[in-house]
Parts: sequence; C-alpha cells; structure tokens
Amino acid sequence: MNLAQWIRQRREQGKKERGTVAVTAILGFTSFILAAGLAIDVSHMYLTGSELQNAADASAVAGASVLNGDESGVTLAVNTALATQNKFEFAKDLATFTRADVTFAKNVGGTYYSEASARSIADQIRFVKVSIPNKSIGVPFAQVALGENTVAISRSSVAGFSSGLQVLCDSIVPLSAVQDDITKAPLDVDSQCPNKWAFTPGCKYVIRRGSNGNNTGWVSPGNYLILALGASRGGNDARAGVAGSAAGCFKAGDCVGTQTGIETGPIKQGLDTRFGNYGSGLTSDIFPPDVNIKESISYQDYLDELDKVQTGGNHTGARWQAPGNGLTGRVGRRVIVIPIINVRQFNNGNDTVCIDHFAAFFLNKSIQGNGDIYAEYITTKVQVSDGYFSGGTDQNNQFSIPVLYK
Repeated sequence: MNLAQWIRQRREQGKKERGTVAVTAILGFTSFILAAGLAIDVSHMYLTGSELQNAADASAVAGASVLNGDESGVTLAVNTALATQNKFEFAKDLATFTRADVTFAKNVGGTYYSEASARSIADQIRFVKVSIPNKSIGVPFAQVALGENTVAISRSSVAGFSSGLQVLCDSIVPLSAVQDDITKAPLDVDSQCPNKWAFTPGCKYVIRRGSNGNNTGWVSPGNYLILALGASRGGNDARAGVAGSAAGCFKAGDCVGTQTGIETGPIKQGLDTRFGNYGSGLTSDIFPPDVNIKESISYQDYLDELDKVQTGGNHTGARWQAPGNGLTGRVGRRVIVIPIINVRQFNNGNDTVCIDHFAAFFLNKSIQGNGDIYAEYITTKVQVSDGYFSGGTDQNNQFSIPVLYK
C-alpha cells in the first residue's frame, strides 16, 4: 500500500468513527433524558402519594375527634371528615372522597361498617377509616416503560380513640363534685335523681357551692368546690379556667389547691362563654360557644338535636338554639371535665385536696345568681384536647384523644 492509499483509507475510517461517536452520543443523551424523566415521574408519584396520605390522615383524625358513642357522632364524623378534605398535586386538586368512603369499626383490624350500619352500633364504634379513591397522575416519561402516561394512586387512613387517658392536660375545669370517702356515693345530688348512692347518668350534681351551700355540713365553711389548679389563683384565673384555658396536666391522686370565695362573677363569665356570652376580656376566637346554646335541655336532648342537624333534618326549636352575633359554635363545649374529690379532703380548713378521679358533666344551663351550680353527669366517650396514658391498669377509659393508627 502506497502512501496515497493509506491516507485515503485513514480518512474513510475517521468518517466512520465520527459517525459512530455521534450515534453513541445521541443514544447516550436520549437515555440520560429518559432516565432523568423517569426519576421526575417517580418523584412525582412519591410526592403525590405522600400528599394523598396526609389528606387521608387529616380527614380520619378529624372524623375520629368527634366520635361520642352516639348516632350523632357517627354522622358528625362523616361530615367532619368530608369538610377536612385537603389538596394534592401541589395544592391544585382536591383529594375528594364520598360519604361511602368513610367507614367505621369497633377494632382497628376488624370489620368496617358503612355510616348507616355504624349508627346502629354507635356505642361500640371506636375507629374511622377514610379511603381516598384512585387519583390519576400524569407520568409522561414513564410511558416508555409502562405503556401508559398516567398511573392511579389511592390512599387510606385509620384513626380512633386512644387508650383511656390516665393523665389529663389542658382540659380540666377548676370546679369539683364531692363523694363519700368510703361508699363513693355522691353527696350533692339533685332531689329528682332516683339513685342517691352512685353517680348516675342523667342526674345532676353540684359542681360549685352557692352562697348558702355550706349549710349542708358536707364541707367546712369557706369551701365552694372551686379549685386552684397549678399556679392558678384568684378570680381572673378561675374565670379563664372555667372558660377552658390550659390548667396543666393532672391525674388521679394529684393534690391541688382550693380557692376560697364564691367567685360568682368570674365563674359565671367563664361558663357563659360556652353559651355565647362574652365579657371581661374573654373572646370567641379563644373560647368559642357550643353549637347549641339552648338552656334547660338534657344531654340526650343535645345529642338528639345534634343528630338532626348533622343528618340534614329540622331541629326542634324547643331544644336547639344556634349562637347568635355571627359566632361559630363548636360541638361539645357544654361538656366539661372536673375532678371528683372525697369529702374529707375539704375538712378542717384544708387548702389542698387530692383528686380521686375525673368525671364528665353536661352544662344544662348558664349560671343564674349566686346559688349552687348543677351539671348533668355523663358516661359516654369524651374526647379531650390533650392527655396521655401513663401505663398500669386502665381504670378510666372514658377520656381519650384521637390517634392515627394506620
């Protein structure tokens, strides 16, 4: 091969090599783009799944937070879950679901019931499941691998009652009811209660003594069943406490201070917020009224009327009154949690008393004058704003907080 032939051959070979490099570069760049696009699609699917899961979690917890052992709580849970629907796809689309997608169970791993079926066993319902149906998500780069440019993603979540709380936080009203140290019989019972030997649902009990309340002889003079929880002292703290301000964390056996003086004005002003009446610096944004401020009704009346409103029916005017002045009510504000104290704790001028246990009461009416304040004892499930289970034997399963399970 002469020099001219060798040069010509090298030129032809160089052209082929350049072409091969160009093709390889194009293929490599294309693969890189597809890989990057696939990574974007996978990240999009992961983010969307997380957004849908967060939406399901929020709706399930919201629904569980209003379960109350009554038919009204089941329907209220559905309505609350639906009202808590969140957005996904970078807050552009609503993570919609229907009433049929909200189901209920007695146990986390048990059978889940429709709203209608759950209403018939409402006293046994403890869990809410929210299922968000398939949402179509665009994945244009994954089409090469999947053959489709969209994928369907769905999520579900279960929330329900916590274990019975042994420690209650920020939920206790600084009033109290007294019981016999030995028999545990309540000592300040409304005369119409048929059972004077035990706290009985539907019966009313004194939770603050009036100006003539010390004539009973149950407690020593100067005690009006008002407590000073934590660092609380004086009328201002009593007012805020009965309105619903934080009081700290307490459990059975803890000893707390007592507050002397009847505190008629502060106690009335604090409890009145629950009926939509405000004064002395208390505001509805911190202390909202109840959704039903009708006075002289029983707790069952309250639940029955709540159920009518939640199911779209007409409430009974004689047992329902929405708060006025444009105020937005909150379910359960008329339910209060107070300590039960053994009567001897109030004897001999003690300035501290120890808590025997906690109980829930319903405020049948607002406060009038400076007489005894009565409230109706209830035993249905009560959810509080905060608290925890400290271990040991669970002797009081009435109080709980909504917990996310799965």
